[in-house]
Amino acid sequence: MFKEIKKIFFNLNTLIIVLAILVVIGFGLAVYFGIKANNLEKEFASIGPKEKLEKIHSYTVVLEKFEAFKRKEGKGNTTGDLEKAVLATGSGVLKTLFDEMILGGNTEKDMNYFLDAVIDALKFFSKN
Repeated sequence: MFKEIKKIFFNLNTLIIVLAILVVIGFGLAVYFGIKANNLEKEFASIGPKEKLEKIHSYTVVLEKFEAFKRKEGKGNTTGDLEKAVLATGSGVLKTLFDEMILGGNTEKDMNYFLDAVIDALKFFSKN
């Protein structure tokens, strides 16, 4: 009887210790990711006027090439021009949406997502 109570008590203490360790690790990770998110926000806020103009210009070039691509339905060299403009932005999200638009089956939906991403980026970089 005493051994069973001791075993239950030992298991309960072990569980409490493990849970305490997990709480400490969780708190540490929350602080770490909070600091990373704050630094990332500061990084985006510290983009200077020249860099903002360069970003806006690169996204407007993408928008221009996208309109040419849409009007000519991807014929000619419009696909290559659009891809070069997308790569010039350095945006992985935009590149992924471009790939989905070119390789995907539902092109109208993919084109809308791509256009939305370009417009959102333009709005983001246009803010003060």
